[in-house]
Amino acid sequence: MHSKSSESSVVPKGPGSCQEKAFTDHYQVLKDIGHGAFRKVILARHLCTGAEVAVKILPKRLWRSLTCPEKLAMKTLNHLNVIHLFQVIETHRYVYLVMEHGGRGSLFDLIPPGGM
Repeated sequence: MHSKSSESSVVPKGPGSCQEKAFTDHYQVLKDIGHGAFRKVILARHLCTGAEVAVKILPKRLWRSLTCPEKLAMKTLNHLNVIHLFQVIETHRYVYLVMEHGGRGSLFDLIPPGGM
């Protein structure tokens, strides 16, 4: 099976954003698992390895507004207690942050009432 994954092959299919070919060439969407501070978060499966990942989908304008040090920190941070960023897929309209799936629900559910 031959599939081409390039920005020119991206075909947005409505506001669902996770239907863009650059993303679906590599991942199968399993379900919505929540909403982050910026956008929705989905559970997906990598087609080659079968690994389940969490994917945060950001409109490109929000990704551009993140500062360079913040982007660099997200890409290079490597700590046992921090979710790893595996891949960034950029298309014309969206940025897909493919991250390790923690599997224990939303971080916001773990914060006690009144904050930390």
